[in-house]
Amino acid sequence: MTMEIREKELKDLIDKLRAELKGNLLEDCEVQAEIYELKKELSALQGITIEQYESNDDYICENCSG
Repeated sequence: MTMEIREKELKDLIDKLRAELKGNLLEDCEVQAEIYELKKELSALQGITIEQYESNDDYICENCSG
């Protein structure tokens, strides 16, 4: 599997999980943790830190969907 394909798969999984968020921090805790783990893997594939990934303009805050 190429790195580009894996990146797309991770992004698709993140988007799918984001759609499951209810907007309640306690109820969303497990989904948020799954999203974070996927982001860590994605950032590693891109050769950046999770902090750099999240500060990217493409980052969407799961808490506010903005």
